Amino acid sequence: MDVAMVPPGGGAGGETLVPDAGQEARFVFLPQRLSELDAVRARYPHGVETAVHSPADERLLYVVYEVGP
Repeated sequence: MDVAMVPPGGGAGGETLVPDAGQEARFVFLPQRLSELDAVRARYPHGVETAVHSPADERLLYVVYEVGP
């Protein structure tokens, strides 16, 4: 499996990098960036969303949105 880590803001030139629709992709959203999840849901409507909470206090740590080929 090839993995490409893409930082917020995209590639080196500031362009936004978008995975091909035929590829698997995992998007990880920190709580302060959850508003960006709606755009990913719209582009990849059949993804699976998983919220990960802290075992200590149940606060939200991050949300993973996975899309398949």
